[in-house]
Amino acid sequence: MQPLHFILTLLGGLGLFLFGMRLMSDGIRWMAGPQLRRVLGSLTRSTGRGIVSGTSLTALLQSSSVVTVMVVSLVNAGMLTVRESVGLILGANIGTTITAWLVVLSLGRLSFVDMALPIVGLALPLLLLESRKARTSAHIAIGFALLFLGLGVLKDSFSNLDALAWLEGWQPAATSGQAVLWGFMLFGALITALIQSSSAASTITLTAVLSGVISLEQGAAMILGENIGTTLTANLAAAVGNRDARVAARVHFLFNLIGALWVIWFVSPLVEGLRSFWEANSRDSGILDGLVLASFHTLFNVGNVLLMSGFAGYLVILAGWIVRPNRADAMDSDDLSTVGAMPTELALQKVQESLLTSALLARRMNDSTQELLAAIEVMEQADLVERVARLEEKSDRIHRQVEKAVGVLISSDLTPEFGARLQACSGANPDLERIGDIYLLLAMKLSKRDPTEGYFVPKQRDRLRTMFGLLGEAIDLMVDHLHLERKVDLERIAEVESRINAYRDALREKHVRDADRGRYPTSSGLLYHETVTALEEIGDRIAHVGHQFARAGDFTV
Repeated sequence: MQPLHFILTLLGGLGLFLFGMRLMSDGIRWMAGPQLRRVLGSLTRSTGRGIVSGTSLTALLQSSSVVTVMVVSLVNAGMLTVRESVGLILGANIGTTITAWLVVLSLGRLSFVDMALPIVGLALPLLLLESRKARTSAHIAIGFALLFLGLGVLKDSFSNLDALAWLEGWQPAATSGQAVLWGFMLFGALITALIQSSSAASTITLTAVLSGVISLEQGAAMILGENIGTTLTANLAAAVGNRDARVAARVHFLFNLIGALWVIWFVSPLVEGLRSFWEANSRDSGILDGLVLASFHTLFNVGNVLLMSGFAGYLVILAGWIVRPNRADAMDSDDLSTVGAMPTELALQKVQESLLTSALLARRMNDSTQELLAAIEVMEQADLVERVARLEEKSDRIHRQVEKAVGVLISSDLTPEFGARLQACSGANPDLERIGDIYLLLAMKLSKRDPTEGYFVPKQRDRLRTMFGLLGEAIDLMVDHLHLERKVDLERIAEVESRINAYRDALREKHVRDADRGRYPTSSGLLYHETVTALEEIGDRIAHVGHQFARAGDFTV
């Protein structure tokens, strides 16, 4: 086999594996719904509970990257502290080891590869049903089947002698066995960082070991490196987050790095001990090496978690020392905790900047919720709802921070001008928080609609898009009012509010007329009415924010 053909075949098998994993995790994520994040927050009250939760969730989703990125976003949203996130991060490392066991079983007597097509056959009737839950279940089953078809392709590729000769050409330049292991650990970290999946990388490692391409010790060293490489995903996600999110991501990196650095010295005796154990207890010699490697992966992660969980606080301190605040952190709403020590004018400026951030979040929620009107694919809908949920979480955090800041500043000796501005900020804060809540509830309703009855006819969608467009104009105006250097334009507020109310009245009149004539199903009409009502409330809240600052008087900073 030519090297190019081998590489393309390998990539094809890896593509099947990753696509199947994506189908499975997306389907499970949709089934769980956006409440998954809130549930996770309640399961991290102790490190032990967090470890169990992280292990279970990662084993279910088959992706430690998904879980760690979710944890980072929870920390970024203020729903988890860095200390609470440690348990989930440690558990994710244990949960990801289930992939290795599935691979070993699929390549041994229990052949999931042979079961893949029958699984697709069983899922086909569900795929043809109109029920969204049935189709999502079919996606999960088909993803499971594709995952193991990809494993079969990888195994066949590595079993080829030409592939063996090609891979054996890559060896670290070293004169001692320990140096070779360090080279393979680095190689494992690099390949995992490139393909962004430790599960896929461990699958490649396992199939390479079972095919005789690399030795058990070299495969074990690659497993250690893959545990380091997989932390890149969460660190990339945290790069655009706040300082706490970056600290949580660094905790993940430090945990895996420290564990790999001390275990690498004991790879050979550990592998030999596990080989002796499985030789005495396994009846299937064909997958002996696979059992050794899978158990090494599990033993490493479980042992590392047991050892490092006692030092979780020190890991957080070390990660916090590594992560330094950047310029973006200075604008983060968490800075409002220090407003009591700021000059009054600067403190009010920081509060109003936070409200401006909430208004910008509302603009993004308006756009994402509008996209749900035309979204048909289940996974696309799930992604849009997830996006709105993340934005709403951040809006909630800003609301809590502003509320605390107002409580601190209200006892200060304020001039009439500053007192009016603080009152405007205090009045606008619950409106902005409620706008986020409404968008999230509306997004969830739109994503849960029954495609057989709850669809919108083209006329309804066009009318709702117009309403969303008017709200977009209103939000842009609200953003202008919250800018520190701009004055409140009462005439524009009245004009936009009047247009929204007039169009709302027209929609209601047309809705009653069309419903009486039976132009769309009753369930569709009900959802349409609820959507218009929700958008109406958002418009009222937006106008109220403008009126709050108008009453505070014209001012510039």
